[in-house]
Amino acid sequence: MNTNEVSKLLGVSPKTVLRWITQLSLEIERTPLKHYRFSEEDVALLQQVQEQLKNGTPLQNVKIHEKKVRKAKAANKPPKDESKMYDKLVERIEHLERKLSTKADDVVSYQILQHRNEIEELQSVICELTQQIETLQTKLEVASQADCFLAFDETASTEKSKKKPFFSTLFRSAKKEAQTN
Repeated sequence: MNTNEVSKLLGVSPKTVLRWITQLSLEIERTPLKHYRFSEEDVALLQQVQEQLKNGTPLQNVKIHEKKVRKAKAANKPPKDESKMYDKLVERIEHLERKLSTKADDVVSYQILQHRNEIEELQSVICELTQQIETLQTKLEVASQADCFLAFDETASTEKSKKKPFFSTLFRSAKKEAQTN
């Protein structure tokens, strides 16, 4: 029987049963998972404790008439059925860990491929931009050379033609004044 079944049989809470066991230092068999397993002798012992408590005896003064003597303690090894189940659980956990590791590797590989594609796209964009810059530079050089010649020719001819009549008029007027004086 487990703790809940014994507590229902005695009409007390499971915590009360656990308190009786610890305070009276009763030797109750435990499972590998550290749960209590009660035999009929254990239940009879707890019924004696309950009767003494009902009669008004404090828990510290409760006397156990028949202490149960254990010949051997419960082995830590699980029974055969539990052993098979334990082996299956371990195998399942190992399988899940392998799958998780494989999944993590797949995710990293996918991310690396994505980054590689992004880098290749950026490299192609950089190549295109470099070509565009080179063509623009050549066009700019050609245009600046053409503008220099055109600007020189235009400005020189227009400025000279505009300045000559202005200067010549000044000099003519200066010559006329000199001649008249």
